[in-house]
Amino acid sequence: MKDKVAAGDVIFVVARRYEEGATGPGTPLAVQKLAVGTWPLKFALDSRDAMIAGTSIAGKVVVTVRVDKDDKHLDGG
Repeated sequence: MKDKVAAGDVIFVVARRYEEGATGPGTPLAVQKLAVGTWPLKFALDSRDAMIAGTSIAGKVVVTVRVDKDDKHLDGG
């Protein structure tokens, strides 16, 4: 996938609760918005990235990544 991602593209890293037998994505726990620079692109999700303050990011999680080629900045817009 990294060959399809250019410097300046925005990546969203999302951690979702793993739900045994679920047919769809689990509850989102944390998200981080990153600008692509050089590879490897390092990241760490913790309580500062929680969708709801005080959410514990523990146990089994599923981490997904979405590339946004239209959002070339990190100013929240």
